[in-house]
Amino acid sequence: MRPELSATAPVDKAFLGYSDTGEAGTPPWQVTEASFLVIGLTWPEAVIREFLPAELTPTPDFRGIAYIFGSDQPGPLSPYSCCFLAIEVEGHDSPDGSRAYYIVTGHISRRGEAVRRQINANFLPGGSRQWAEGEVLAGAGGPAGADGMRMRLRPTGEVAYGTNGVHNFIGSDPAGGGLQVYSVAFTGDFEVAEPLALDILDDATEQMRPLRPRALTWGLRAPGLTVTYSPPRRIGDRAAIQNEAARVTLLEVFSHLGKPAVVADRDLKVRYATRQAEALRGDGGLLHGDLLRCRRPEDQAALREIVAAASDRAEGAFDLPPIAIELPDGARLLARAMPLDPTLTGGPAALLLFSDPARPARGNTARSLQLLGLTPAEARIAALVGAGEPPRKAAAALGITEHTIRSSLKVIYDKLAVNKQTELAGIVARLEGVG
Repeated sequence: MRPELSATAPVDKAFLGYSDTGEAGTPPWQVTEASFLVIGLTWPEAVIREFLPAELTPTPDFRGIAYIFGSDQPGPLSPYSCCFLAIEVEGHDSPDGSRAYYIVTGHISRRGEAVRRQINANFLPGGSRQWAEGEVLAGAGGPAGADGMRMRLRPTGEVAYGTNGVHNFIGSDPAGGGLQVYSVAFTGDFEVAEPLALDILDDATEQMRPLRPRALTWGLRAPGLTVTYSPPRRIGDRAAIQNEAARVTLLEVFSHLGKPAVVADRDLKVRYATRQAEALRGDGGLLHGDLLRCRRPEDQAALREIVAAASDRAEGAFDLPPIAIELPDGARLLARAMPLDPTLTGGPAALLLFSDPARPARGNTARSLQLLGLTPAEARIAALVGAGEPPRKAAAALGITEHTIRSSLKVIYDKLAVNKQTELAGIVARLEGVG
């Protein structure tokens, strides 16, 4: 029996990409509850030579992808749908090591017009749709009212749950300035699927019609996906591209923390807030517009002090004591500040975690550790070892060697300014809201 794939947990939509009018502003943008079908393929060399810009280098075996994507959840870009065909290229890998893709052509529905207007002019108006044919999944996309491409896949039941990562995509600057790169971070469950067919149909546009693949190599499907788009950067600006990819990855991680948390600067201005933290907004809480404001002056001073210490990464910044904040109804809330990876905001800021002493809530500790500056692999190791697992058991759980665990712990200790496992355990406990 094929396992059910879960939708991702609810994430924050209000803090990514909205303008005052509710239309898409400028990226980053987040799209939730998305579903996609993708087929890996190889192209005839003649197709690559005709459609790939001269400044880009294809893979030796001329790989690419065909993609059908859609979300019906309200957001800065959605509900929207799209389809595209893309060539895999070398030399523009994302931070997690995956190849970049040059989008040759595609179609995007009207709500997603911001993508076409702001980051990739290779998209044309149109959209896509997905449906099931018994055990087979199908999707089609093209110009409005017509199908230019159609795919069919058969799910295998092999699922990777809770997968996250980031891909770089390359497209044409809508302003006519050449090529630009944007990153898309994602979180969700991915199921391996057998590719059955990818057809380029008679109603395909002139741009799409020649793009018939040579062979189909792999397939995936993902329901309930969350994706976050970065702003685009000029293709030659590698440092800015890598920084945007890292930032959008952290934004994606932050939105899935599963507990009340905000990112705030020294002036207590809130840059980002999780969905759970939105319950603290208004007269009965701490969030007033984009500022944190306590009812009691002494609480405000204490909050400002721990945020400043965490933002400046002062000595002991990973071990700051929590403060108790009194809410207008007399209830008390614990607030803990921790240093934040500055990639997320481009400057000093703190991660603030809130908890109700009477009802502590656990979130995803590994994701929280990423926000403190660890890589995803380091965060998984730190979460296990910090929770009390000896290196040998942690290695077995993660499918790596004990030597890798021990060498990684040296890097982890350095990044978190600790010297031993008990100190790491203290950070993990504080992130879980129990320390």
